[in-house]
Amino acid sequence: MNKQIKYLLGVLILLLIAAYFLSLLSGLPQYFKNDIIAFLEERFSGEISFSSVSLWPLNRLRLESFSFADQNGNLVKIEQLNLDYNFNFSDFDNLIKISFLEAENAEIILTGDFSAVEKGSQSANLNNQNSEAGEFKLASFDLPKFLGDINVNLVNSKLTIKNEDYDLELSNLNLGAAAQSSKDYVLNLSTSIFIDQLSYNNFKLNDFEAEKLELQLKRESESADLYFKTDNLAVNSMVNLLEQKNYNFEGFNIDLNTLTGLFSAKGEIKFAKNKILNYKSEIDFSELKMTAFYQRQNQSENFNLSFNDLKLVLSGPEFNLAAADNSFLLDGNLVDFSFKLDQNYQYQLELAAANFNYNYDLLKPELSSGNISFALKVEGDQQQLKRAQADITAENVVSKYAELQNSHLIVKLVDKEIFVEKAEFELANNSKLNLQASYNLQDGNYLLSAEAAEMKISNNLISLLEEYNLAADYLNQLRKIEDDSLDFILDIAGYYNHESGISAAGDLDFDFSFVEEESEIQLESKFWYTDQKLFFDSLKLISDFAYLDLLGEIDFAAENFDLRYAAKNIEPAFLNQLFDLNLNYLTEINPTINYIEGHLADSFSNPTFSLDLEMDELRYQNYVLKDIKMRADYADDKLELAEAKASVSQALLRAKGKITDLTGTAAVDFNIRSENLYFQDIAAAAGTEIPLTGQLQLNADLSGPLRDYDLDFSINTSNPAFTFGDREFELSNLSSNIKKENGNFKIENFSFKYQNLNFKADGIYNPAAGFDLNYQLTGLEIQSYLNSYPNLTEKITGSLNLNGSLNGPLEALSLNFKLGSEALYFDGFELDIQENNFEYSFQADQLDINQFNFSFASGSYQITGQAFDFNTVPQSKLNFKLLEVPTEEFFQKYLTFYPFAQEVILKGESEIETNGSEYNIFLDIAAYLGQSAQSSFAINGEIGKEIALNFSGSELPLAVAVDQYGFNLDLQSDLDLSGNISGGLMTPVLNLSHTLTNIEINETIIESITGDILVENRRRFSASETVNFSEGGNLTLDGSYSLNDKQLSLTSDLQSLPLAFILSFFGEEISSDGHLNGNLRAEGNIDDLQFSGELAARGETLEVGIWSPIKNFEAEINFQNEKALLQNVNGQFGEGRFEIGGAFNLLDSDNFWDLTLTGQDLYFDYGSLTGNFDSQLNFSGSLQDPLLAGELQIFDFIIGIPFKWPAGGGKTGAEADGAGGNTFIPRIDLKLVPGNNVRVKNNNMDILVQNGDLHLDFNHRRENRLMMEGRLRSSEGRFTYYNSRFTLNSAEITFTPVDEGDIPKLLVNATTYAGGREINIILNGPANNMRISFSSNPEMTEEEILNLLSSRGALGSAIIGGENIGIQQIILQELIRIASGFLQENLISGIESDFKTVLSLDRIEIDTLQYGTEREVAIYLGKNLSQRFYLEYAAFFGEEERNNEMSFQYRLNEITTLKGSYLGEDGYQITLENEIEF
Repeated sequence: MNKQIKYLLGVLILLLIAAYFLSLLSGLPQYFKNDIIAFLEERFSGEISFSSVSLWPLNRLRLESFSFADQNGNLVKIEQLNLDYNFNFSDFDNLIKISFLEAENAEIILTGDFSAVEKGSQSANLNNQNSEAGEFKLASFDLPKFLGDINVNLVNSKLTIKNEDYDLELSNLNLGAAAQSSKDYVLNLSTSIFIDQLSYNNFKLNDFEAEKLELQLKRESESADLYFKTDNLAVNSMVNLLEQKNYNFEGFNIDLNTLTGLFSAKGEIKFAKNKILNYKSEIDFSELKMTAFYQRQNQSENFNLSFNDLKLVLSGPEFNLAAADNSFLLDGNLVDFSFKLDQNYQYQLELAAANFNYNYDLLKPELSSGNISFALKVEGDQQQLKRAQADITAENVVSKYAELQNSHLIVKLVDKEIFVEKAEFELANNSKLNLQASYNLQDGNYLLSAEAAEMKISNNLISLLEEYNLAADYLNQLRKIEDDSLDFILDIAGYYNHESGISAAGDLDFDFSFVEEESEIQLESKFWYTDQKLFFDSLKLISDFAYLDLLGEIDFAAENFDLRYAAKNIEPAFLNQLFDLNLNYLTEINPTINYIEGHLADSFSNPTFSLDLEMDELRYQNYVLKDIKMRADYADDKLELAEAKASVSQALLRAKGKITDLTGTAAVDFNIRSENLYFQDIAAAAGTEIPLTGQLQLNADLSGPLRDYDLDFSINTSNPAFTFGDREFELSNLSSNIKKENGNFKIENFSFKYQNLNFKADGIYNPAAGFDLNYQLTGLEIQSYLNSYPNLTEKITGSLNLNGSLNGPLEALSLNFKLGSEALYFDGFELDIQENNFEYSFQADQLDINQFNFSFASGSYQITGQAFDFNTVPQSKLNFKLLEVPTEEFFQKYLTFYPFAQEVILKGESEIETNGSEYNIFLDIAAYLGQSAQSSFAINGEIGKEIALNFSGSELPLAVAVDQYGFNLDLQSDLDLSGNISGGLMTPVLNLSHTLTNIEINETIIESITGDILVENRRRFSASETVNFSEGGNLTLDGSYSLNDKQLSLTSDLQSLPLAFILSFFGEEISSDGHLNGNLRAEGNIDDLQFSGELAARGETLEVGIWSPIKNFEAEINFQNEKALLQNVNGQFGEGRFEIGGAFNLLDSDNFWDLTLTGQDLYFDYGSLTGNFDSQLNFSGSLQDPLLAGELQIFDFIIGIPFKWPAGGGKTGAEADGAGGNTFIPRIDLKLVPGNNVRVKNNNMDILVQNGDLHLDFNHRRENRLMMEGRLRSSEGRFTYYNSRFTLNSAEITFTPVDEGDIPKLLVNATTYAGGREINIILNGPANNMRISFSSNPEMTEEEILNLLSSRGALGSAIIGGENIGIQQIILQELIRIASGFLQENLISGIESDFKTVLSLDRIEIDTLQYGTEREVAIYLGKNLSQRFYLEYAAFFGEEERNNEMSFQYRLNEITTLKGSYLGEDGYQITLENEIEF
């Protein structure tokens, strides 16, 4: 701001203040203001305006909408101008001093004339000096003196400067200046800037734009600091500042004009009086993009670089440019880089990238694509590259020569020497190569060390070699080993330059692996090469197919060689394949040469060699020759075999001869003969089994041209034997002679014999016309050759004959034959081969069955047609006719029954076509019944991938009788049916409708059975059946079952269904007069069926095959979901009734039965057990193995002695089940608890069971099916022995599971009186075989006791004598004794029972058995007064006297009893008994 403006503002302020106060004091007219403005405009040659003015506070002048424009185009517009001022009345020149100036929203436009005001000032002069000298002067930054002591603030303003050197615009300008003087101030600037042109000294700037520029300048006398910051500056505007915008290095071009993006900069510059002390700046580039391109010869490539965030650091005063830890995108690949450049143009560059996707045309085809990671360091200056280091790893690199899967390369350049510190390459074919090398660029010497693993000769490399015009044969050999691999180690040193060529000396070791042969070559060599001569000090080749040791020299210039060799374990077949020798026979015989040595010499074109060869064995097809030795020489196109011999097992083959004119018309002259040769030797040589043994002689002479030699070959044997299976057949006259003359091989007398079998063949073979051979085979007894197939041997008898011919060339060979049979049977049926003719063509691989008629099992058959393509996909087209085939023999043979009442005869034919496993059969078959013209059956249609069969039958008489496994069926009926089978072979669908009439099943007359059946392959089965009974009643079934999801839907309805019909299937012993009514429905998955419905059965009689029928029975079954509930199931059994309750768990086979059985007064009669019982039983368990368990209260029950139980006897389950092993027999676990009147009884014994129990355990699967365990005790009873009645003292019956035959053990203690003595008897042991012992009181021997007992009665007295008894008396007494016994058992026993009941006694017994002998009667009365105390009275009545006895028993505990008796005046007796079990 110049003095004029300052003065103008001072005057203006003063006038405004005065006017303001005058107007306030005296009402100054408004037009005075206009006069002041007019004065100022005239004074400054410009226009001044403002909208309002105010003074408040008094030291601030505020102008609104101030503007000033002069004649030079300078313009100032300020929306609000604030001036702070002070008055200095002591210095009129500086009357008004402005201390602060603030402009808001100012617009300032300055021109060059405006700035010229200050041209005479000091600052202007200094600027001029800087411009002229081109040097920096800090005085250039002095403030004008009028701004030296005020503060300035511009807010949201705009400054435009236009003149010859400047055309710039500052917008959004905010400027703050705080000055102490023109050399001491702080200036802050924030603005947006646009420079159209700027010229300062030699610096020019055009089209520059910045959104934001921030500056801070701190000036303190002779020093200054400048801080700056910019945002989002356009890069291209800065590029325009550069003089050079294009750079090129070896064809690589960078054009900075393609550079786009933005940058921001911030930094600091420190100034001294006449220089820049230092500076530092950070420049951040964003969205920086640039395009570079490569152009060299015919190659060009564009490279697109993109910097998202680039940071540069500039520092000084010595220039230094650095870019550290930056990255950019090169065609989408991220590259890290760092860069340093100093003022001497010395630079350091580092580039690094990971997974760089190289895909440029730049180096194609040498380098096409790849994934590369690298780290590159370069140092140098403008003159040269001083140092360089590259660390490169690459993956999946594709080049013209190979595909690199992985590689790692470290290369260094130090001065003038290149070092390859590391070079590792892994190709896509798993080849690996490692290199280390050095080369002096100045001296030309080199060192090379290379190691390779599994290197393969790629097709790319072969294509490259083709460009160098290598020989086609050489390239073909390379192609053959294209997939093979090479391992090598190479260490060489030498010199190389353009003038002298190359020389080398060193070692080469390599391993070459062949993929197809799975073998490798190892080579070890020491060599030197110079002047086109190669010298081998040593060359050893070691491999799986050869070992070679070679030394000598090769002169490539003279084309000759002189080598000596020795080798072992050579495989020529491999060499044949490797070097394409086209010697096919080497591949066939696949020899291995154990040792060979010789000499190779002379020229490349006409070599000579000698060999001495040994081989352990030589194989051809399956033949093996061993211990082979050969000596041969080759010279002048002739190979002479001096000696050759080989062993065949124990035999020896010898050969010698020669082959001349090998390259022309080769001729052969050889003889081969055998010594001590057996068939076994040939078998051993062939490595297979030959069914011949014995000695044979071979001799062959070969002569003439090799292409058409003559052969004389003979075979003779001595008693050979032929082996078939495990049998040996001694043949006779096995011989043949083969001659080759004029191109024909004549086969003469090829024959052999064995017992009844004879074979003979004669004919010729011509290579052009083929075979013409006739043969006959007779007496082929099939059964003799089937020892390895015993099942067939037992079924086949008889013999076959075969005769025919073999005709035609090998490529069109045909075999004709006919079959004949003699007494041929199969499985008992005669197989009679009748007219037949067969022809087989080897070329067409086709068998023509012109005719084949045969009869089998009373049926006649015929087959004609063709079968072909046996060696590829067998096919056939056959016609199979059933001329007349009865069926009953087949049914009876294989099914053991015949379902039809009459013979059914089949007639018809089938057309059969097969193709591999596929086939089509066209059926047209009918059945006829000889005695029923109206009966018929027919089936016709097609079977193949799809089935389309239709069948129907009318009035087919059925007669089926089955009685197996407890199931009885006797069916007679007429059957009508029709239906079809359709769908795929694996998904057939059967539709069947049927009607049975005139039905009788198990003597039940059924009016009809009609229904439909649908079977949908493996998915669904549906059926609908209706059964109508003649006596009334019917059964309907309608259901379906899905096999895929196991869904069942079944509905049945029963109306008056006779129970006898259902029971008839389970035997004749089971029958009923009842009927079954109701319905049943089952729905859902078969594993989770839901049942519903009700069934009710009622009848008067139900026979179940036991001792008594069930009468007046009824039952209701209610089906609910998974259960069948039994309701109102009851009936009468014997004199009692029973009830059954519970349920069937229909889906729980492990808990199917859940029933309870209760009964009262039921009757039991089985074995030795007879009587009544009450039951409380449970019937539970699995479906097939239920258990009947519970308790039976028995009463009025007799256990017979001896004990019998028909189901026992110790039989095993299998023995007892027999054919009915699958019969449903439950297990039994019952406890029998004796009640009233349970007796162990027979004609001589009657024992009352007083306590105890018996456990029955029955399991028909167990070896001992019935096991009984328990103990029955009693102290009341009697039995008769030796005409004497014994009174029971104690008795015990013991059942144990190990009792043989389920017979219990008895222990009986009883007493009787005879001859005035007390006789005691003890019975002990099995009930059917008891041991008996006696004792008496007074004491007697057992013999005396037996004599005493046997002497009682008239008969006994007569026997022993002592009494005079007549015959009549004896007879009378014996009759009385017998009558007494009868009365005792049948009359008195009844009286005893009645009195016992009436008198409420526990024992009443009247013994009359002794009346016939002793004239004595005894009466016993007993009563249990408590559970422990028992009292008994006994009275004995004789003819002359009467005796009485009182006795008691008191049970002290379980094993101890106190007993006592009172005998009247004669005395008393007290005893203490203990029962100890053991």
